[in-house]
Amino acid sequence: MTEVPRVLTIQDMSSIGRCALTVMIPIISAMRCQAVPLATAVLSNHLEYPHYEFVDLSAHMRDFMDCWDKNEIDFHAIVSGFLASPEQIHLVEEAINRFGNKGQMIIVDPAMADDGRLYSIYTPDMVVAMRQLVSKAHIVKPNYTEACFLLDIPFSTDPISDDELRDYCKRLHQIGPDMVI
Repeated sequence: MTEVPRVLTIQDMSSIGRCALTVMIPIISAMRCQAVPLATAVLSNHLEYPHYEFVDLSAHMRDFMDCWDKNEIDFHAIVSGFLASPEQIHLVEEAINRFGNKGQMIIVDPAMADDGRLYSIYTPDMVVAMRQLVSKAHIVKPNYTEACFLLDIPFSTDPISDDELRDYCKRLHQIGPDMVI
């Protein structure tokens, strides 16, 4: 019998917004893999809405990882998305250290900004921590705003050239990931 690949997906569960775990679980399942969610938080809606309710699950994340260790559960890939605190960024690093030490694919989506600004709960210290997390990834997939923050370059609404875009990708690659999408 063929083993079904397990993909650990570490991110929030936003009830409204078509993002995070509500999107990743069906995508991973459609790829004939088992999606294993490690929820970082539960949100009433994503942060682009003017109001939201937020339940931080940081205090439970390590307990889930400890349980998986005890049950000798392993993962074929690890994917991270929105992380709501520096502690959560460090917990993802811990998950990578625990479960990503056999060549597993590590994918980081530094979901922290859009339209030239950080999400309301993100701080400059979290950007620094995210740079560290990105350095552990095989694949990183920032949007333009996130790339600007990761590279500490000014965001501009002016169109960027293909050469500038390639330069940003090369500079992100120098942080550590094998591929930049």
